[in-house]
Amino acid sequence: MNNGQNSRLQAAAGHFQAGRLAEARDLCAEILADNPQNVMALHLHGILHCQGGQMAKGAELIAGAVRLDPKNPIIHYNLGKAWFAQGRLEDAVAAFGQALDLKPDFAEVHSNLGNVLGIMGRPDDALAAYDRALELNPNFAEAHNNRGNTLKDQGRLPDAAAAYERALAINPKYPEAHYNRGNLHSSRGELEAALAAYEAALALRPAYDEALNNLGSAFQNLGRFGEARAAFDRLLRLRHGGPWWNAASFDAGAGTGAGAGNGGGGGGGKALNASAFKLADAIDQIDYLISRGRLDGSFEAMAERYRSVLVELDSSPATELSAAQSARIGAFHDRVFHYNPAPRIAGRAINRDLDFRGIEAEYLSSAVSVISLDDFLTPEALASLRDFCLESTIFFDYTGERFVSSRSNQGFNCDLLYQMAEELASSLPGVLGGHALKNMWVYRYNNQSEGVAEHTDDGAVTFNFWITPDDANLNPGGGGLVVYAKEQPLDWDWERYNREKYGADMKREIDEFLSDAETITIPYGENRAVLFCSNLYHKSDRVNFKDGFENRRMNITMLFGQRGG
Repeated sequence: MNNGQNSRLQAAAGHFQAGRLAEARDLCAEILADNPQNVMALHLHGILHCQGGQMAKGAELIAGAVRLDPKNPIIHYNLGKAWFAQGRLEDAVAAFGQALDLKPDFAEVHSNLGNVLGIMGRPDDALAAYDRALELNPNFAEAHNNRGNTLKDQGRLPDAAAAYERALAINPKYPEAHYNRGNLHSSRGELEAALAAYEAALALRPAYDEALNNLGSAFQNLGRFGEARAAFDRLLRLRHGGPWWNAASFDAGAGTGAGAGNGGGGGGGKALNASAFKLADAIDQIDYLISRGRLDGSFEAMAERYRSVLVELDSSPATELSAAQSARIGAFHDRVFHYNPAPRIAGRAINRDLDFRGIEAEYLSSAVSVISLDDFLTPEALASLRDFCLESTIFFDYTGERFVSSRSNQGFNCDLLYQMAEELASSLPGVLGGHALKNMWVYRYNNQSEGVAEHTDDGAVTFNFWITPDDANLNPGGGGLVVYAKEQPLDWDWERYNREKYGADMKREIDEFLSDAETITIPYGENRAVLFCSNLYHKSDRVNFKDGFENRRMNITMLFGQRGG
């Protein structure tokens, strides 16, 4: 390597260490244009691509460096980290193994190997890897922290707590260890201690989105709704904010590169995933907002960009957009460009004339705890909540061509919803007493959809209600909810059964389990609520609604308490 290349490589390394990643990438690219065989430039260029979210390209570059210098354990180590980030676990184990063959006392490799082995479901091997790392470096805070995570997953909570404490004794400014200690406190129901740990993590890293998410959930579980709202609002702005938040007009050049960070958008070269219905719903919402005067007409240019991508898609449940498609919409995709705050209303949000004592008595005495009630919300609350859902661009999640959705940690946590949660808890103390608000979500369905498949909710009591006008439903007497008179066994892995419910194998298993179960069908009704035991299997009745954005079936769910509680 000549002196010019060496000085440029040193400059690139300096930019990298100072966090000037774009400058470092440009210098690496210049060096490799002159000499594609420059090992260190290949290696650093790969690391920079990985840090920019382009994991496949990063791994390709680092693998090229390995081929040129197969005796360098550090390059094998970074290749293992790149494979791990892509979920290529066996490749990561192999790369870490090669690094350790070259340098058996490489403590960082042992620790990262433990991370991979834990994900692979080999906790004992993971602990052995962490222990080896700590033999080599007893003051390795990261290894103590990661060991604590594995111990926590094994249910060895006192040992996990000791591991986190050791990590923090070594490095008190270690945000991940504070965060993990918060999760441990939360799993024990020690919510005040969890809050303190999450706030310590955020003091060290204000943009720590996972800590913000769990801070909001802890406040929500404690009934401190104003603080939950504030935490989730910070999270929303972090993940989905940027220059588009209630922007006065559309500027095609604004927000370039937005979305390369946590949780949203597709700028910065990061590919997007979407479905045809998700894009169609975004287009329809923009048109609706323009027609209502909530957005300036210039936003039609945003809708046109979505349309130009939509016409290129098929109807597959999920599609990875091309780089060109992602670039076309990435600056504003999954950004909040309009938000209706839906404040508390004066007086009651829930209809005070409902017979709450009778509702409680029927729910508590029924063999199958399923109760429906009409005229749930006051007219003012219903209108305000409907406007919030139609006008707030917070529907970031989707399930194929079935529906788009939003949850508490995605902006679906306005003050009106918390007012309703408070009124429900005070109106139904016999049912909801001791059950904290755990989550809230809204689904907006494709006008013709199978809806949500058979599933249970991860709580104790579910409160579901519908807000789309009745005249949108083309199947009066249908389109609502089907509840099975059969609960999911509590020893089943709820996460797996919920995550895989649309897969063919899981559907067969659930169908077989429910084959002998009686069903209770609650027809769709505007402002009709259904109160039921969360562990009962349930699904959407088939959705058959009129065409048009305002006619899409929208249901809102409030989940209280813990599963099995």
